[in-house]
Amino acid sequence: MNYMPTFIKKRDAVIISVIIVAALSLLFVTFLLRTRGAECEIIKIGGERMTVSLGENREFSVFGEENVIIEIKEGAVRFKQSDCPDKICERAGFIKYVGESATCLPNRLMIRIISGSGPEVDAVAK
Repeated sequence: MNYMPTFIKKRDAVIISVIIVAALSLLFVTFLLRTRGAECEIIKIGGERMTVSLGENREFSVFGEENVIIEIKEGAVRFKQSDCPDKICERAGFIKYVGESATCLPNRLMIRIISGSGPEVDAVAK
């Protein structure tokens, strides 16, 4: 008997196609619905935090970290300069959408974009 095995059946192809279309649709909707943040929260990991408006272009240092320069430009924020050895925080580039973040671990700093419309709730427990 000359039986050739079939690796993908028609039903399998339909299921795979539906999953791919659903995933692409979800990515597309997520891309369309993301919102630009009005403020960023700068956090000294394990300590202080401050909120800064993204409406004004400027460069500054925070929490006495003179070796780290943060830049706000055209509604986006980034680590412009840091003395950390690998410069991953600098390569993260500008962030501007709610929920995005950039972290400089050697200097224990994190920048997180927030909406600016009040405190954000991550979860509600009953």
